Amino acid sequence: AAGLKAAAAETQFALEQGKQAAASALAAEKEKSAELESQLAEAAAENKELAVRVLMLENENVRLKQMAKENFMAVAADKAHAASMKTPTGGSKKTSSIFSGIATRTAVAISPLTPDSAGSSPSAAANGGEVGEAGKGGTGDEAEIERQQAELDARKASLASARAQEDHEVLLKTIERASEIGFSGGQPVLACVTFRSLLHWHVFEMERTGLFDRIMAEMSGAVETNTDNNAQLTYWLSNTFILLHLLQRTLKTSTGGMSGGTRRPRAGVGIFDRFSSRLRSSSPAVAAKSEDATPGIPGVRQVDAKYPAFLFKQQLTAFVEKIYGFLRDNMKKEITPQLGSCIQAPRQRGGGGDGASRRGGAGAAGGGGA
Repeated sequence: AAGLKAAAAETQFALEQGKQAAASALAAEKEKSAELESQLAEAAAENKELAVRVLMLENENVRLKQMAKENFMAVAADKAHAASMKTPTGGSKKTSSIFSGIATRTAVAISPLTPDSAGSSPSAAANGGEVGEAGKGGTGDEAEIERQQAELDARKASLASARAQEDHEVLLKTIERASEIGFSGGQPVLACVTFRSLLHWHVFEMERTGLFDRIMAEMSGAVETNTDNNAQLTYWLSNTFILLHLLQRTLKTSTGGMSGGTRRPRAGVGIFDRFSSRLRSSSPAVAAKSEDATPGIPGVRQVDAKYPAFLFKQQLTAFVEKIYGFLRDNMKKEITPQLGSCIQAPRQRGGGGDGASRRGGAGAAGGGGA
């Protein structure tokens, strides 16, 4: 009995220690979660602050541009009056001084915050000595404005690139979860979403992009892991085929027409070309209409695509052939045993041997009679 009590006490002690360890681990996780939430809130606040600063810089840039333009106009007016009114007579000098003073006061009234106009005066404008200094100051302001404009453009480009990268990641995650999306109204949703996204981002018109390769990598990985699943292979075949069909009717070739021209089928073409040609030839009216004008997609603009887009179309064509090959092999594996049980060798009837012997005997008798 004493041993049982000791064992029970040890078990109770172990349970208490386990509870304490679990409680401490839970508290640590809660602290870590709270810390992450605070960091996320700080990051959001910092992003908002950066957005406000960018907006302020844009407004400041517009204001500085306007100020510089007004200053340059004022300096040009000073120089023009000083050159046209400067004569040896005192009256002409006085008139020149009056006009220069009016122009300088006008420049000060227009842009009182600029260093150029703050350092100018009617007497200095009359003497013509400060005009050159104002021009130098204007040149310095122009350089500063150009520098700020370059920084602002670089910041805008960086923000646009980060936003585009986030959008691309969302699309790739959607492709990764494609099996959860399915169809809508008989149409594969993933193909339509991918096409609309690429069209909206103008990816087809880019000279260089790595998004097409990443999309193909995601789709190839999904197919390679389901080579024996006919349902998944059929789903990916429908998505790839529809996406390729949309590209075929949207992308323009270098000759001005679209890549989905009315070429006649020839020997050795792929499954996509054969199916497309059958669709066109199934309806004589559609075929006659397609001879006159290459059909497009209603409501979708035609795109002057670059080389990466056409390379992506070629990869999709090869991908359709690959998926079709997987499906064909799987169907062969399923059908071949059943075909083997259906096809049997012809059997000879029981009297076949007697008939042959009789025919042989008759032939021998005929020979003897001869």
